[in-house]
Amino acid sequence: MDVYKMQEVDVIIPCYQLLAYNREHFETLVRSLATSQNRPYIRQVIVLNDDITELIQPFVEVVFEVNQLRDKLIFLQNDVCLGQGASRNKGASLAKASYLHFIDQDDFISDDFYSVLLATPADCRLASLMLYRQGEIRKLHRIWTDWWYKKARYLSDLSFFMFANIAVSPGQYVLKRACFEAVGGFPTLIQKGAEDFGLLFKLCDRNTSFLFVDNALFYHRLHPHQGKNYLNITASVKEFLSDYPVPQSGYLKVIYSQRQQFYFKTIRSKIRYKLFFS
Repeated sequence: MDVYKMQEVDVIIPCYQLLAYNREHFETLVRSLATSQNRPYIRQVIVLNDDITELIQPFVEVVFEVNQLRDKLIFLQNDVCLGQGASRNKGASLAKASYLHFIDQDDFISDDFYSVLLATPADCRLASLMLYRQGEIRKLHRIWTDWWYKKARYLSDLSFFMFANIAVSPGQYVLKRACFEAVGGFPTLIQKGAEDFGLLFKLCDRNTSFLFVDNALFYHRLHPHQGKNYLNITASVKEFLSDYPVPQSGYLKVIYSQRQQFYFKTIRSKIRYKLFFS
């Protein structure tokens, strides 16, 4: 059997205000998907437009045609704005490949991202995180973070990172579709902002097998407005934890027990920035 058929990935890209702010970024993303070491592993690219005010399908189809990916494109237009988490779940419902990769419209990946990640045996395969801002690139992780990632064999081994990684992008990892479906996908929340955290929390609680592959690179693009607090993350996390049953993992139980007194900024400043990140 062809190795590509055994390790295919469906790429899911939710879009919002694509034409207004992210044309060039989206083109960069699609070019990174179309490289000779990424394209053979892609079964479908599912693009969902969550902006009912923009007609983006003609632009998206041209970009995919130019990059010789038109045959893999599935385009969906939401009738109402669902939000990022619900849009990702909608895209995942059409998936056919063994693995899923959720990536935002303005991020991109290394030329060999899928060929490297999909050669490894694990349910969740994590790449190195690179921050991209105005042409400058730097690696986010410090040596201790990488050490813990390399040591871990299950996501539950990293459950003490859950406060620190509350806004981790799912673009940094590929995930076995069966695992995604087993935990019910991204949580649906009234208070937006903790959907990515919620998925990781559920995967940690399920004891999902894990492998860190540091030579696969995920580029997360930073924008000037990202330092502003548009989302109430604390309220969103509280909402998720309030609806979640008591976890099985010991450290997750500690987080769960503090759900009514959850203070995101305090915990993040103590754990993330002082101990692990620059």
